Amino acid sequence: MTTAAIDIVKTTATFRYVAPFALFLVLLALAPHLPLSPLAEAELRFAILGVACAVCWPVEISVVPKAPLASILTGLGVFVLWIAPEVLVPGYRNLPLFSKVTSNCWCSIRTSRPILPRACLSERLNDAHSPHLFSS
Repeated sequence: MTTAAIDIVKTTATFRYVAPFALFLVLLALAPHLPLSPLAEAELRFAILGVACAVCWPVEISVVPKAPLASILTGLGVFVLWIAPEVLVPGYRNLPLFSKVTSNCWCSIRTSRPILPRACLSERLNDAHSPHLFSS
């Protein structure tokens, strides 16, 4: 890295926080265009982002935890809250309470990826105003 780039990293606080995330987005955008296997691409991304995080790590944030026991207990608590319901009530995430309101949106648009509910609504409104619906 050049000294000018290192000076930017050291003097610009915002850059240090934004750069690794921006680099991650750039790498995600480039991934489909790289002639690499998914495993090689993931390893390359890990290495590049590791270096970026090491260079841009804010000096204000210590890498040594101040309360390691509290951190471990908090992590275990979150893990238990995340996993315990599934163990106690298998399939609870499929209950109507947890289903998306828009998951049953009727739409004749066929895509390989999810579409926004407003696209379905827009299509329904267009169909409702079509003359063939009102003709006998």
